[in-house]
Amino acid sequence: MTSTALPLDREAMRLIAEIGFIGTQTGQLGASRAIFDSLRVLRPDSSLPLIGLALVLIAANKPAVAAQFLRDSALTQFPGDPELTAFLGLALQCAGKNSEAQEALSKVVEQPGATATPYARMADKLMAMNTGAGSPVNLFPRWSEYERITGQG
Repeated sequence: MTSTALPLDREAMRLIAEIGFIGTQTGQLGASRAIFDSLRVLRPDSSLPLIGLALVLIAANKPAVAAQFLRDSALTQFPGDPELTAFLGLALQCAGKNSEAQEALSKVVEQPGATATPYARMADKLMAMNTGAGSPVNLFPRWSEYERITGQG
């Protein structure tokens, strides 16, 4: 398979993703989806666009669809990825599937050496919340918040 991905440096990715997160936060879901779809083409090696797309679905009150997307697409492309698994837990939690959410989040937290990872901290916070349905539109309103929680760029 030949990749037609264009190079996109970290700073450009950061700026574009921040626009997508802001769009999601402000209800510009179509524009945000277009941004994350574009990032997915430009950076097929990154899980960030997949997370952005999942958050768009959650913000559109489709957390079950987000969970299915993360399971069937994102985690197929990046098997066992702890960050994607943490967001799967978030989507399941927002869909009110708390036991499935706890199972996914536990996988992140219980990985050897995971306690120091940003994904495990996120999963741990979500497990503590376990509030059921809700909208995380403001979960990552800015790239800096995403970066702070996950340590990724």
